[in-house]
Amino acid sequence: MARKRSTDSDELGTAARLRAAETMFEVTTQGIMICDSKARVVRVNPAFTKITGYSQSDICGRNPRFLSSGRHDDAFYKLMWDAIYRTGKWEGEIWNRRKSGEIYPEWLIVAANKNEDGSVESYLALFSDTSKHRRDEERISYQENYDALTGLPNQRLLHDRVHQALKQAAAAGHQAGVLYLDLDNFKIINDSLGHGVGDALLVEMGKRIKSCLRDHDTAGRFGGDEFLVVLPMVHSAEEAAMVVHRLQAAISQPIRLKGQEDDTVLTAGIGVAFYPDDGKTAGELIRNADTASFHAKEQGRNTYQYFTEEMNARAVESLSVENMLRSSLDRGEFVLHYQPKVDLRHGKITGVEALVRWARPDKEGLALPSTFIPLAEETGFIIPLGEWVMKTACAQARLWHGADAPPLTMAVNISARQLSKSGFIDDISRILEETGLPPGLLEMEITETALMKNTRDAIAILRRIREIGIRLSADDFGTGYSSLNYLRSFPLDTIKIDSTFVADISGGGGGATLAAAVVAIGQSLGLKVVAEGVEDNEQLTFLRQQWCDEIQGFLFSRPVPGDDILPLLKEGRRI
Repeated sequence: MARKRSTDSDELGTAARLRAAETMFEVTTQGIMICDSKARVVRVNPAFTKITGYSQSDICGRNPRFLSSGRHDDAFYKLMWDAIYRTGKWEGEIWNRRKSGEIYPEWLIVAANKNEDGSVESYLALFSDTSKHRRDEERISYQENYDALTGLPNQRLLHDRVHQALKQAAAAGHQAGVLYLDLDNFKIINDSLGHGVGDALLVEMGKRIKSCLRDHDTAGRFGGDEFLVVLPMVHSAEEAAMVVHRLQAAISQPIRLKGQEDDTVLTAGIGVAFYPDDGKTAGELIRNADTASFHAKEQGRNTYQYFTEEMNARAVESLSVENMLRSSLDRGEFVLHYQPKVDLRHGKITGVEALVRWARPDKEGLALPSTFIPLAEETGFIIPLGEWVMKTACAQARLWHGADAPPLTMAVNISARQLSKSGFIDDISRILEETGLPPGLLEMEITETALMKNTRDAIAILRRIREIGIRLSADDFGTGYSSLNYLRSFPLDTIKIDSTFVADISGGGGGATLAAAVVAIGQSLGLKVVAEGVEDNEQLTFLRQQWCDEIQGFLFSRPVPGDDILPLLKEGRRI
């Protein structure tokens, strides 16, 4: 009786397992195919039909080889069946064909079900459609390696392409080349016409650059308005020059932008570097081509330059100076000097301009701004340096304000990078609060060119600055390209005549006419006009005749340390 109950229990357990297996066969999302010992299809599950498109009736009795995609050769299938015969199992990725004809990837497990004597009773194939996974992988790979806007290889893939080109060149014993293209004045177009137009231009430039190349060359977008061309095989500098000339011709073809009546013509500065002479690694070659591109742009628009060791020496020098700049700020090696501004009606000092000087550790004396400010702007160091200048100047002005001296306006130069920095307004408000300087005694001098780099954003920021009570001045006026309409839009208090115009007043050039015109513009807009760089009485007399409001220059005083300003005020010097 006990043995009978055990047998009944076993039978019930087997039946339950069979029902569970049947349920799983029907509901699983993996395709299942059962074949007999001669590899003829006996049964398939619903998931098989959903994935392949073939129903039970379509496939029953057939050999599964008709599902083959044609992507795999006989050797592939031989290895697969050898593994099944030897181990009873094979697993791997295989490409098959759906009923619709579409080829797709699947992850397949084939297992042989054997009898007690070792002969094959049946085969079980279990598979998953991996096409979505493949598409996801390809999409991620594409996003990692291609630029979303132009569809060209991005910086990551370009580095790899250069690396591969260098390996091929080294093995074959020939040169490889890298061309670094930097579009001229693209930022002006982008800021003035909008990012949509700028993006369309970049797409078009990418197509034009690619159209100039051979099949085995690569064009990619390195970032922003910069493109890179990889030439895996170059026999001479003249051959690279031919590619450069094709690129210049293609890029400079006129293009009619949406919403514009006139054609736009773009150009590029192009730097050229060769393996192995100009670099042995991808990073070094790209960096040197970039350096050559920078020097090309210094020569003007639509030019190209080959990399030279002299350029490299200058780049190394720039890097050294940049490192010194950063450490000098920490060591307190920057100082401010102040140049008085004088009212021409009363002859009295009304304010000063703060001018930074650098006590370079490797040279004697104080370095003038022209020797390091351009590098500071290029590298972004102007942000921490500019904040130090602002804080130091405001603290100095507060000291004078509390020393029974007449109120002096402190003018501080602001760069375009500072103006566009996130949180710039908050930084200024914090500095004024910390130093206790009344906002009305602070004036920000911003070059006309900086104002025009992104006019809409600049106007919004300047209005917020004016709301604080800070005065605003357009520096180097007349050297940029602003129109009167733009000038009216800016919430300015002052415009400054550039020193080059003032110098020409007594030099017999056209400076007198230009200076007079700037004064007239300022008067018509109700703005104060200041002339800088006044060095002789002829210039002073002319500016007085034009009713210029204020002057600053060596004629009255050179820039002096902060401790020398109060003695100047007490001395009562007039002009």
